[in-house]
Amino acid sequence: MESHLKEVHKTKMKKQDKAGAAGEKPGSKKPKASVVAFPWKWVGVGAVALIIILSVIVIRPMLPGGNPTNSNVPEECIEGKTLQVNFVVSLHIIITSRDTTQLIPNGIGTDPIDGQSCTRRLHTGYDYNTSYQAARIHVESPETKDYTLGDFFFIWNNQSLGPGKVLSFWVDYQWRIVFKVNGAVLADTNTNPGYHYETFKLSADQDIVFYVSK
Repeated sequence: MESHLKEVHKTKMKKQDKAGAAGEKPGSKKPKASVVAFPWKWVGVGAVALIIILSVIVIRPMLPGGNPTNSNVPEECIEGKTLQVNFVVSLHIIITSRDTTQLIPNGIGTDPIDGQSCTRRLHTGYDYNTSYQAARIHVESPETKDYTLGDFFFIWNNQSLGPGKVLSFWVDYQWRIVFKVNGAVLADTNTNPGYHYETFKLSADQDIVFYVSK
């Protein structure tokens, strides 16, 4: 019996010596290998960023602001040039539901370039009161050429004009737009929401009025 106990004791001591040599405590478990987690958080952030970029590229052209066609007015000044086209058009935007008129500033298309005065082919002067009078659009060109309402809105800081929208008044925001020229209705968004205002050709003595309401 005694010899058996000695053998058991020797065996136990050998196991302890082996564990000590390996830097382990008796009965301790080996640590598990660490697992590096996949950075799903950053994948999600990247996906959100991509969606935002795509929304700007795809959706923004459909929102108010910007014309669907490019202007055909050269970026030049007409000072000192012989004019082949010279007439005036009046433009009024009346917000009937608010009993107000939309401000159309004086001096559109007359910003100086490099400190020198510069007047574009389509511009507004200072010959009307912005508070209540229709704007007077001067169409002055050194060449015989047709100009459109969209050309003027483009020079006016590329203001929004197109089917179903004039400035911030957009048919999808429940605005109704009635487009009149010299008293005749050319378009009403209730019956013709796809009318292209921007392609309307300007000519002498036109009285153009947009009536917008909710």
